[in-house]
Amino acid sequence: MNSWLRYQLPALLKLSRFFPVIVLVPKSAVQDEATEKGPAPNRSATDLTDTINVCLQMDAANARLKNSNPTDTFEFGGVKGCLSTMEIHRNGRPVTLTSQEFKTLAYLIRNPRRVISRDELLNEVWGYESYPCTRTVDNHILRLRKKLEPEPAHPKHFHTVHRTGYRFLP
Repeated sequence: MNSWLRYQLPALLKLSRFFPVIVLVPKSAVQDEATEKGPAPNRSATDLTDTINVCLQMDAANARLKNSNPTDTFEFGGVKGCLSTMEIHRNGRPVTLTSQEFKTLAYLIRNPRRVISRDELLNEVWGYESYPCTRTVDNHILRLRKKLEPEPAHPKHFHTVHRTGYRFLP
C-alpha cells in the first residue's frame, strides 16, 4: 500500500461514515505486490490501476446514494430529517444547522440511548485526539437544543449526563 494512502486511511475512513469517499490513485503510486517492485519512474499520473475495479467502486458509492438506508431518515419529537440529504424539519419548517451541529446530531442519532462522553464526541465528530476544552461540545449541544427541542430549558431528547457527557433519547 502506498505510504501516503496508509497515512491518510484513518482520516478517509472517518469521512466515509458521513459521505462516500472515492480515492483515485495513479498506477505509478501503487507498488506491484507480485514482484515487490517500486513504482516505475516514468509512469503517467493519469494511468490508473484496474479501471474495472474503480468503476465498480463508483457504482457501489452511487447505489448507496440512491438507495438510502432505512436508518438514514429519523424522526423524534416533531423533528424529521434525512442524514444523506442533510435536511431537517421541525414541525414542518426547515431547520438550518451548521456542519458541525449536523455531524454532532448524526453521531447522536446513530448512537441512541448510549451515554457518549465529550471526549468521544470530540474524537469522532471533530477528529481531535486531545483537546484542551470540552466546552465546544457543550455549546454545540446547547445550540441543538435551542433549534430542535420544544423546550430547550427542559430537554426531552438531548440529555446531559453530569460529569460524563450526553445521551440522545429519540
